[in-house]
Amino acid sequence: ASTHIKNFSPSFSHNQQDVVSSTIVRYLRDNYNKALSLKEIATQVYLSERHMSRIFKETTGMSIKQYATQLKMDIAKQLLLNPEVSISEVAYETGYHDVRHFSTVFRQLVGVSPTRYREQGGTHFL
Repeated sequence: ASTHIKNFSPSFSHNQQDVVSSTIVRYLRDNYNKALSLKEIATQVYLSERHMSRIFKETTGMSIKQYATQLKMDIAKQLLLNPEVSISEVAYETGYHDVRHFSTVFRQLVGVSPTRYREQGGTHFL
């Protein structure tokens, strides 16, 4: 019975931290097209928002928000390669309901606008 209590100890092993982080990553990937709150994500791993955020940052080197945004932009880059999909559809598909906001975030992270990224066939030169 003592091992059962040990699992609820506030100090997590590296393995437990990896499990928490991979669970969060999987949840973010499954729900990249939704606006998620830290509270919703914390519910998935049964931790407080603060504790979850600290573990995620320790194991991945980035915040949950940074990771989620990077994931959305990676998916957006894939979608932009299909000329049949409009930029507003790409924005909507990645969870952005405001195309201008999507374009701003995309430009900040990728270095070019979604339109320019598409025109360059997914490649960009710095």
